[in-house]
Amino acid sequence: MNSNKRTCIRVAECLLVEIENDLGEQIHGVTLDISNQGIGLRCSTGDRNRITPQGDFVKQGRPVEVQVHLKFPDTQGRSELISVRCGIVYSRKLAQDQCQIGLGFLGMDADAEVYLTQFIQNRKLAQKS
Repeated sequence: MNSNKRTCIRVAECLLVEIENDLGEQIHGVTLDISNQGIGLRCSTGDRNRITPQGDFVKQGRPVEVQVHLKFPDTQGRSELISVRCGIVYSRKLAQDQCQIGLGFLGMDADAEVYLTQFIQNRKLAQKS
């Protein structure tokens, strides 16, 4: 039995994301999926190396942390921005110049958490219909 099995709802969703590494560099991307615990994203090897140097997502025995800014579409044409600190959960190479990175949320304010939960539930309901 796998003890790392996900227990939360995850939806496939393409959201604009901006990642800021510990050097202050900004990396733009798009999510693959999102849950209340984190996001998955696909990126180039070059971007992966800027987020996790050479794919090494553990630094001094701790997961690499980055600041993530997620841009959510709003029903009235506006967008909601959530900023949250994330730890890199995994980094894997998919192809010559394609990588996938998993980021786990380390904490967010209550309003952002409520918004995220509602967003995921609404998307899950929309996928069922």
